[in-house]
Amino acid sequence: MRKPRIIVYNDEQSLLDLLEACFSKWGCEVFSYRYPVVCPVNGNSVHGCKCQEPCADLMLSDFLLPQMTGTELFWRQAERGCKVAAKAKAIMSGYSKEKLLRFCENSGYRYFEKPLDYKELIGWLGECWSNYDPLKQLGGSPEKVRYESRQGIEHCLNSSGLQEECEGWKIVSPVQLFQASLN
Repeated sequence: MRKPRIIVYNDEQSLLDLLEACFSKWGCEVFSYRYPVVCPVNGNSVHGCKCQEPCADLMLSDFLLPQMTGTELFWRQAERGCKVAAKAKAIMSGYSKEKLLRFCENSGYRYFEKPLDYKELIGWLGECWSNYDPLKQLGGSPEKVRYESRQGIEHCLNSSGLQEECEGWKIVSPVQLFQASLN
């Protein structure tokens, strides 16, 4: 039996680490990329997807990535035969535009506004997991791309769980920050 596999694209290291920690805590296998990789199995190859099955259960991408947008990344993936369904893909953006929201809805992608509402993210995962089959094999194995040095990420919370200035506040890890957002 396998874990659910999630591929995350975000060039903001702290958010990428936070999402990776959250999804891992939820029991997922997580592959994270700071740069758009059109095919996580075959790299940015111009050749079509060689996998017979999807390479992931879910994909989550920031809208503004280096070299292209998250929607362009998903379009390029589909153009090359990506088997991950549009409903299993989501775009997150801090630049909430009605046009982007409509585009995501029309394309079948889920849209999340930044800062992320983790309860909303958990709700989407729940919707997606209703179709999750732990016995179904995935195609290929994404290359695990990590970074030469991991930053020590710390966030600050006040007593109500809000992230604000650090002076006189409690320092917490990304996982603690996530747990506080659930309360």
